[in-house]
Amino acid sequence: MGAALQEQFMRILLAQLQYQDPMSPMQDKDFFAQMAAFTTATQVESLNSKLDQALQLMTDRYTTEEFVSAARLIGRRFEAATDKGAFSGVAEAVGLDGGVVVVKSGALEFPLKDVLWVGGIADEDRGV
Repeated sequence: MGAALQEQFMRILLAQLQYQDPMSPMQDKDFFAQMAAFTTATQVESLNSKLDQALQLMTDRYTTEEFVSAARLIGRRFEAATDKGAFSGVAEAVGLDGGVVVVKSGALEFPLKDVLWVGGIADEDRGV
């Protein structure tokens, strides 16, 4: 749990203890209930942090695998869907743009998810 949240909890608890009615002090069960709530909140925050880390690792791994797969497209003909229709070209490079794997052809980049098909090696068309 963040130090600021722990400090805030302790300030609230100390204020409760300081300003409680001496004729009716905080009951043990109320104190322990607050401590249990604090412990639960601490554990939930820790769990959330670990889940965030696991999700980031899975995302990074997926992006890496997708990037390596996309690298196999270099030198091959492909067709990609664009907002202006289909584009046909040769994959010259692959890269990451904002965490998204893209295929580059000339000055244009296409997200890998928009690639519709991949054909043969570009030089095959020229008989090389």
